[in-house]
Amino acid sequence: MSKQTATPPEKQQNTTIRLGDVVNKYLEAFQRAFDHLCFALPGFRTMSEQQYDEFARSVGVMPMGPQRMSFDKAKEGTEKYFLNNSLRDLISLVVLFLEDSRTISALIEYKASGKNSDAEVQRIMREDRVQFLNLSLHDKLKSLKEKYELTSELENNVLDLLAVVNCLSQRQGVVGEQDLNRNDKMCVKIRTLRMIQQPLQAASSPGTMPNMQISTQMADSEKTFAVGEKIEFSKQEHISTIISMSIFVTTFAQSIQTFAKKKGVAE
Repeated sequence: MSKQTATPPEKQQNTTIRLGDVVNKYLEAFQRAFDHLCFALPGFRTMSEQQYDEFARSVGVMPMGPQRMSFDKAKEGTEKYFLNNSLRDLISLVVLFLEDSRTISALIEYKASGKNSDAEVQRIMREDRVQFLNLSLHDKLKSLKEKYELTSELENNVLDLLAVVNCLSQRQGVVGEQDLNRNDKMCVKIRTLRMIQQPLQAASSPGTMPNMQISTQMADSEKTFAVGEKIEFSKQEHISTIISMSIFVTTFAQSIQTFAKKKGVAE
C-alpha cells in the first residue's frame, strides 16, 4: 500500500482593504455613467422626426410596423427608458457600495476586538453578507447606522431615487398613491450645482446695478409630483442624479473613517 501524507493547511492570507480604493472604484463607475449620459442625451435634442422616420425605413423590417410609435411618443418613451435604467444602475451600485461598507466596518470592529478567529471572518464575509443583501435599501441604511454609526446627509436623496425607479418600472412613471412620501406629494431630492450671485459692493448711485460676483454651490433641489402626474426629469436633473450618488458615496465613506478612528483602527 502506498503511504499517504497529509498536506498541512495553508495559512490564511491577510488581505488589506483600502477604503480609498473602494471609493474610487465606485466613483469611476459613476463617471462612466456620467460619460454615457453626456454622449446619449444630446441626441434627444438633435434627432429630428425626419431622421427618425428615415432610419426606421432603412432597417427594412419591423416586428409590427403598423404599431410604430410616433416621433413624440418614441422620444418620450426613450427618455423614460434612459431615466429608468440609468437610475436602476445607480441604485445597484449604491447597494454594492453599502455591502462593501458593511464588510469593511465589520472587519474594523473585528480587528478592534483583538479576536483571531477564521470562523468569525468567514461569518462576516458569508453568512452576514447574505443576510444584509436580503434587506431592503431602507433597512440596509438603518442597519449600518445602528451597528456602525454610518450615515450620509444624502440618504433621503438615494431613497427618493429608488422611489422614482419603482414608479417608472411599476406604473410607467405615473405617480400613484403609494408613491406619496411628503405632504401628499411625491418629493424627490436631487443634489445640484447652483449659481449664486452676490453683490461685491453697494451700487455707486441710485438706479445703477452693483458689481456682482458669481459663485457655485452644491445644494438640494426638490421636485414634486401629484397623483396622476408623469415623472419627468430635465437633462440637467438627470445628470445631477449621478452627482447625488457620487456625493452620497464620498460622505458615507467619511463616516466609515470616523468609525475606524473611534475604534482605534487605522484605515
